[in-house]
Order: sequence, then structure tokens, then C-alpha cells
Amino acid sequence: MSFFGAIQSAILCLSTDRNVSIWVLKGKFEILTVLYAGMVGSGLCYVGMAWCVKKRGPVFTAAFSPLIQIMAAMFDIPILHEQLHLGSLLGSTTVIAGLYILLWGKKKETQNCVSVTKLPQETAEIKSQEPQLQVITVTCDSRCP
Repeated sequence: MSFFGAIQSAILCLSTDRNVSIWVLKGKFEILTVLYAGMVGSGLCYVGMAWCVKKRGPVFTAAFSPLIQIMAAMFDIPILHEQLHLGSLLGSTTVIAGLYILLWGKKKETQNCVSVTKLPQETAEIKSQEPQLQVITVTCDSRCP
């Protein structure tokens, strides 16, 4: 993902400015800054995504990926003084509405599906054999996986 992001950034930079000398890092401080931002930023991002996948699943994590663009726009406008266009505002609103609809649907899906599991029980007459596991699965409607 980072590799293809770097390729896209290089193509965008070369299409806007043909001067290749702006890519040359001058001095140890610039090199360390780029390495630190890349490793720490990517590392924290991947740790956060892995934690979210573990807690809520991959659908929940993928739903929040469009928010990265919205957060970038929130920093671009006041700090970099970028202009806000109507299309950007409508797109952001659509993304947020889609996110909430997806999360609402996911919540309804988990409420409709119920699974009951019984723990292993030992039979009184046969103590030497392995305990038997009884699993009962109950689904409320046909939409449950």
C-alpha cells in the first residue's frame, strides 16, 4: 500500500512540477524526518488498523478508511489555506452518510443473529472417554450468515 502510494505521489509531483531536484533530500535532518514520519506514521496506522480488525472486524475498519481524506481536508483548509469547493463538501457529506448507514446496517445484522453454544458436559456413566460437545446454533432469519 505504501509502495503504490509512493508511485502515485511521484506521478502527481512529476505532472505538476518537472524539476527533479526538489526530490533530493539535503542534510541528515531532512533524511531523518522523512524516515521517522514514514516509519512511525505507517507503524501507528497499521497498529491501529490491526487493533480495530481484532476488536470489530474488517468491515468496520474498511468503513473508516474514507475518513482519512476528510481528516486531510480538515488540516488542508486552515493550515495550508486550500480552498473548499462545493464538490468536496458534497463528497464528504456523502461519505459520512454512507459510513453511518453501513454501521447502522451492521448493528442491525448483529442484533438479528443469535448463536447459543453449550459447554462440554461429562456423562456420569462414562468417565474415561472425552467429554462431548453439544453446539446449538439458532438463527432468527434467513439473512444471518
